[in-house]
Amino acid sequence: MTLIDSAKRVVTAYVPALLGTMILLAVLAANGQPTVFPDTQEYYGAANHIYHDLAHRDRVGETININGDVVTKAYATNPRTIAYKSGRIMSRPIFYGLLMYPLHKLGTLWLLAAVQAGAAAYIVLVLWRAALPKAPVSNYLALMAILAVGTPLTFFAGFAMPDVFAFLGLVAAACSLFYWGRLTVLDRVGVWIVLTASIMFHTSHLVSGLAMLILGVVLLVVEGLPFVGAMKRTIPLAAALVTAVSCNMIYNMSWQAERGYRPLRPPFLAARVLADGTGRDYLRKSCGEGASWALCAYKNQPLLDNHHILFSKDPGFGVAYLADVETLEKIDREELKFVVAAVANQPFRQVLVSLKNTALQLIRFGPGEPLSSPFNMLNNPRASRSILPRLVPNAEHCRKFDCRPRVAVEIWWAIDIMVMGLAAGFLAWRLSAADVLPRRFGLPCELAKADRNLVGAALFLALAVVVNAGVCGALSAPAHRYQARVVALAPMAAWLVASSLGLRRRRRAGENVGDAALAPGLAVEARA
Repeated sequence: MTLIDSAKRVVTAYVPALLGTMILLAVLAANGQPTVFPDTQEYYGAANHIYHDLAHRDRVGETININGDVVTKAYATNPRTIAYKSGRIMSRPIFYGLLMYPLHKLGTLWLLAAVQAGAAAYIVLVLWRAALPKAPVSNYLALMAILAVGTPLTFFAGFAMPDVFAFLGLVAAACSLFYWGRLTVLDRVGVWIVLTASIMFHTSHLVSGLAMLILGVVLLVVEGLPFVGAMKRTIPLAAALVTAVSCNMIYNMSWQAERGYRPLRPPFLAARVLADGTGRDYLRKSCGEGASWALCAYKNQPLLDNHHILFSKDPGFGVAYLADVETLEKIDREELKFVVAAVANQPFRQVLVSLKNTALQLIRFGPGEPLSSPFNMLNNPRASRSILPRLVPNAEHCRKFDCRPRVAVEIWWAIDIMVMGLAAGFLAWRLSAADVLPRRFGLPCELAKADRNLVGAALFLALAVVVNAGVCGALSAPAHRYQARVVALAPMAAWLVASSLGLRRRRRAGENVGDAALAPGLAVEARA
């Protein structure tokens, strides 16, 4: 086989991913345009600073970028300047910005949307091809159409935030844990890149990745794989976790070496336990007994909402945003010790509150934020002075005439609820059936015998939705955006299981499964 023939085969193999990308972008364009979020400016501004330093190496350290505005380092390091304005706060990892910044410069946010949609179509194709090697391409395109219209995936692909990579990372993790041996060398590289990028782009993805690594081992062992074999399956995911953590550490060390101080992060965990009540009660109790926490200065504030604690400018509610650099440094040093002490003071109450937040997060998955109109933001005096107006496509038009989605958010939300309900119901019914449960429970294992990895991958994807709710709900705060970014995992898992059942029944009946259209698993079961 010539090199040209090999190249043609590779290109042909990924044409479906191109079609899947076009499906996602077509739905996005039909409904509106790519959107931004207030946090977008943090990612963009941090990357702007990095590229500015690379372009002006002779002036490194003289200036610093704050939300897109280059200011002098003398201003940025003034001890009287509050920490958020000083550039000392690095509330988000910088790596997503390094992707967004050049793509926006080259082609507006539409190019970023195309890349994110392409990554989604590609990673879904890899998992689909590994799970259903005999299925026709029409089955994949049908899956992409369902994900594009029936889930918020399309709108997160067009959202200038790293949220879509939560979905991409979890699908890539399923590929690495359950189908690594079936992947081509090129797909192994692609899966690992997507997995590593996802973990690097947001801290919640790192926590979810650690949790899913443990869960993946459990599922592999339950499905009958020896423990040593299960641990070997985790090598790609573990390597991605180590790489992502290392990159963040290297960046933090280079930041400190260049500026003479280390970056600070908002006290997310402390704010969470304060808002949960355990931290609030412990703070007031310990400070009354003579403790010297930096947070004691704020013990008489309400401390009821973690967002107010972190970002409010109101002296009656805010903490982190109003703290000077010295105070925030002390809060940062004490945060882990404070959180552990607060949880230990009321462990059962903290567990109950965290479970409540997880349950609330599990049912909150509306697509409102990636579908929000930029009208109010563009007409807000503070936001209009930031980098955001330069990022919004057709910003001037949206400032004057609004740019609402053509289909109301409530309609999309209703569709998402319906699709999610059907997927969850189908998975609960089919994966609890006797012919799917592992042999370890002493039951027949018809489907798992033919492809036990499919059962494990489907359970993995379904449980990932729950894990994401636990990570975001218990460690941050229940918000629709956090859960909406991953709910597409459940319909995808349901489609793979239903399609596999169709293949099994047709194969037994002697039909040509390679050319025949796949019947939905529910219909197959109904006829059986």
